[in-house]
Amino acid sequence: MVHHFKRSAASDEHLERAWRERVDYSEQPGQGYDKILRDAVTGEWPIVSYRKPSFIHGDNRIVADACDISHYHFGPPSDGDVTIQAQLWFRRLFIGQAREKGWDTPDLLTAEASAWVPATAATPLIFLLVITRR
Repeated sequence: MVHHFKRSAASDEHLERAWRERVDYSEQPGQGYDKILRDAVTGEWPIVSYRKPSFIHGDNRIVADACDISHYHFGPPSDGDVTIQAQLWFRRLFIGQAREKGWDTPDLLTAEASAWVPATAATPLIFLLVITRR
């Protein structure tokens, strides 16, 4: 049961809240992908300026036409059906750096998907695809 998730008032509200509050996703289930630059002179990382001499300290971004699979385990609800949602967000820099510099550039929701699982399902295995296009 996989389908593309259509924009709704609820998702638009989340977009607006994420932009307004600069949501910190570090406490949420999921995976982060980033390219981390290290200052070539001081060794400080992560750095923001692409104009400074720098080295790539780490890069785990998903390359074009590639995919990444991650697994998440959730306990069953006490009652009722379950809706699982996946979202792929683009953030230009780490939330701490954005707050420190006072930057309020909004995050961009690039893709989302959802799956509905009935309460009667016996330990379902769900493949929730979030597909992006170049």
